[in-house]
Amino acid sequence: MFRCFQLTSLSNDCNQLLNVIAKLSIDALRLDLQKPTEASHEVALVPDVHSKDHQLKSQNFRNRVRRNKHVHIAVTNETGDYRVHGTVGSTFKQLTQLQVERGLEGVTVTKVITTGRTDSTHAEAQRAAFVLRLLQGSQELGPWVQNVWLPADDGLISWPEEWLESVTPPLTPSPSEIDQSQLQTLNASQQEAVNTMLSTNSDHHITIIQGPPGTGKTSVIASYVQFSISSGRTGIWLVAQSNVAVKNIAEKLIKVGFFNWRLLVSQEYYDGWHEHQYDKVQKHKNLIGSSSFKHAKKQLQGVPVILCTLDMLANPHILSVFTPVVPINSLVVDEASQIEIGNYLIPFSTFQGTLRKVCFIGDDKQLPPFGQEEFEDIQSIFEVEHLNKKVIFLDTQYRMPPQIGRFISAAVYDSKLESNPLHPVKDTKIACKFINVVGKERNHQDSYQAQFISFLHLLNTDHVS
Repeated sequence: MFRCFQLTSLSNDCNQLLNVIAKLSIDALRLDLQKPTEASHEVALVPDVHSKDHQLKSQNFRNRVRRNKHVHIAVTNETGDYRVHGTVGSTFKQLTQLQVERGLEGVTVTKVITTGRTDSTHAEAQRAAFVLRLLQGSQELGPWVQNVWLPADDGLISWPEEWLESVTPPLTPSPSEIDQSQLQTLNASQQEAVNTMLSTNSDHHITIIQGPPGTGKTSVIASYVQFSISSGRTGIWLVAQSNVAVKNIAEKLIKVGFFNWRLLVSQEYYDGWHEHQYDKVQKHKNLIGSSSFKHAKKQLQGVPVILCTLDMLANPHILSVFTPVVPINSLVVDEASQIEIGNYLIPFSTFQGTLRKVCFIGDDKQLPPFGQEEFEDIQSIFEVEHLNKKVIFLDTQYRMPPQIGRFISAAVYDSKLESNPLHPVKDTKIACKFINVVGKERNHQDSYQAQFISFLHLLNTDHVS
């Protein structure tokens, strides 16, 4: 039975708390129900040299065959077409062990389908456990959860007085850690963003930065890291929703000449699939795979910056191995507009003893959180009303020609987005043309494509670039 307990710093009653718990639970259930119950796979059937069993070799990572699934294999041979049923077992790189009800020698596999939803991740399981502890009255909300989900009636945010003091002694950076010549030139809005990220003012414990395409979000993160290290700070964790975004931040740090960091990556994602993406990271020996987490302490000594996905923070070794050496003092979240806010419950609750700064960077005008298209009340941090007032806007884009930039600014960003006046594509050249494509969208694999009529010849003229 639910026990209502007193919130020490807020005046919210049990109904408000129950509403929050209900929202967190319903959103988690909605997202879980979005997971497909059946998947068709691009695979090749290969024999297992160590046994009489067979293996499935997946052709791409997103569509890989996962373990502990029921499998239905459509096959054909000289006698006709039929189906073979079985289960999939352990996986290694692209290969998945296959146990089937009858032999597959001499057949051609035409289709492989697995059934069953994907198992819960560590992060999903910990989120459910957190909500359960709230219902049982055994879980303290903590200042981060209170200020995001249960602010004061007037919307003001308050923090513990002891947060004014430093939690951990800073590292003293060596002169070689920051190459001063690599410090980037920032425009006014970027400088405001970096200054706010660096601020220890109580109004800035939560910092939210909106960056439209090409406004230098990754440059802002890199500059924040450079200035933080120059001032002797440590315990800086840079996270994102996707492995690609985390890798891009790492490559930006390399580009600006800062190398004293470690990137954590899942072995399942890395082995056999994406090693090539990490060539630049591996060159500097900065990558730690999840199979090495138990013994990673030696690689963390004197390291002030860690990069990983947000879900990786739920890995049990983060708390037992990593944060005792590199505590999470500052958390920078890239792609924040794509992340449903319930995903922050774990870092907010698990690391509240050291976490004093969270910077959210993204753009809610681009990709929304997964599930928002089906359920409009799925929120990212940008849709939280009392926090939305704190957003800092990066106001100059350097990617699009100004012609396109002006259109995007007016159509999407209330004409607040400026364009680089030094862009090489000038107004003397037509940089954009709208074409009415006759037809409708159609399903294509796991996405959509337009039924297209031939306008490609226009791409070779002076009218379109």
